Amino acid sequence: MPALKCAICGGNFENSPGEAHDACGACRGAASLGPTKTDARAGLRAAPADAVESLVANGKASLKLHNYDAAQKNFSRAVEEDPTDYRGWWGLILCATEALAKETGQWATLNTWFGHIRRLADAKTIAMLEKEYVEYAKKIADADALKDIETIGNIVRNAKANVRQYRERQTIALNEKAELEKNFETVSVEHDDRIKRAAENHARHEKRLKLSGLLNKIAVLLLISGLFLGLVHGLFIAAGFAFFLTIAVVDSMSLSKTARELGGASGSASRAVKSAVSGLKAISEKTKGDKAVDEKRIRERIAALDREMKFLNGEIAATEKRILPCEKYLALGKGRIASMFFVWRCSSFGVKIEVEDVKTVVRLRKEVWDERR
Repeated sequence: MPALKCAICGGNFENSPGEAHDACGACRGAASLGPTKTDARAGLRAAPADAVESLVANGKASLKLHNYDAAQKNFSRAVEEDPTDYRGWWGLILCATEALAKETGQWATLNTWFGHIRRLADAKTIAMLEKEYVEYAKKIADADALKDIETIGNIVRNAKANVRQYRERQTIALNEKAELEKNFETVSVEHDDRIKRAAENHARHEKRLKLSGLLNKIAVLLLISGLFLGLVHGLFIAAGFAFFLTIAVVDSMSLSKTARELGGASGSASRAVKSAVSGLKAISEKTKGDKAVDEKRIRERIAALDREMKFLNGEIAATEKRILPCEKYLALGKGRIASMFFVWRCSSFGVKIEVEDVKTVVRLRKEVWDERR
């Protein structure tokens, strides 16, 4: 009696005459005495027909139970056993897509499997399965459109947020520039006032020093005149000395008061006033230097703000330019965008779909990504 063959694993059943075998002890598959065959299309030795039938049947049963892992194992084994049977390839497509309901991210692989079906199945079967595969492509195209709309919508939202930030920075820079220009005038006026006051004080006190020198000369002249006239009468000596002393005391008191007003040190009033007057001249020169430094600092900051605003204007213009094609593309709506993806999906496995004005959608989408680059 010939050995019974397992329809799943191809192993022999170790049976004794009269014994019944319901399943293979190795894989629990059914027994078969069917002959093996060689398939001319594949040029390979094919598995027994009953083995492939069993695998396909088990795969279909698992699909009905939504047990896609088990179904995938059966259809994978069916493809290994007989790669010329289109049902194994279609079964793999159904497993990967969970009965044509789920996007796999392996579109190229699915198209390869569908290519096998086109070569192996009869025309009627190909037409029927192609119709289902096209419907699946349409579902995936709808999902593609939603993802694309979300992605480009996020690009638009982020770009608009950037524009708002640029405009806020621009407003801050404009306000700072206006404040600096205002401060520039204030600082210039304040420095000019200080310079003017210092110059006026310097001139007034320098004039006072000159007057003091003149009074001293007059006092000495009166004293000398009194001495000479004393030869005529002694009263002239007393008068000359009295004038000299009066002028000297009044001038000294006046200089002392001026020195105190200027914050001069105690000691010689004349030296203190001279020192203070020299200080006023130095203050005037320092104030002029401070004014130049402050004005330079403000001008440099204003120039930096102008450069920043120019940069921000450029960024705003460039960002708004990138947003424009995105908004035009999104305005097409989900239906037209999905149609574009549907055409692309179908063309990838050799089915030509005619959709009205799909070129416009493609062109606008290209503009979106060209702007992104």
